[in-house]
Amino acid sequence: MYIDSNNQASSSLLKPKVHLTQYPHIKFEKESVIKIDKLDNVINSNKYNFINMDVQGYELEALKGGGDCLNNIDYIKTEVNRDEVFDGCARIEELDEFLLNYGFIRVEATWDGVTWGDAFYIKKMKLSNRRKLNWKIKRILNLNK
Repeated sequence: MYIDSNNQASSSLLKPKVHLTQYPHIKFEKESVIKIDKLDNVINSNKYNFINMDVQGYELEALKGGGDCLNNIDYIKTEVNRDEVFDGCARIEELDEFLLNYGFIRVEATWDGVTWGDAFYIKKMKLSNRRKLNWKIKRILNLNK
């Protein structure tokens, strides 16, 4: 793990990339070996229906380890990227595509960090028919990005 000088708010399993120029005051001078586990092994998805995730560019990899969990989850709030903030981090479109396989659609995204932000995903079956139609229209027109 790349440990940052910002109280570990930017520490990541991935090597910082655009982050280095976007936030030059934050330094990554230490590294540490940590143990990670699959989402399916740490969440009992029969007890929960919401995931709130911010793992500094590793969101897609974390979600890939939660195939069983994602079948039972209805809502996800996660950090997203539209640039390579960390080396090899997934972009928002990759998360959209992956989560669509589990029935999720992105209904909102904010870009507070310009190159990064937060997105909210909901299982399609939880949306009203009108909302689904609006989403389909936006997707067809490529406005849902």
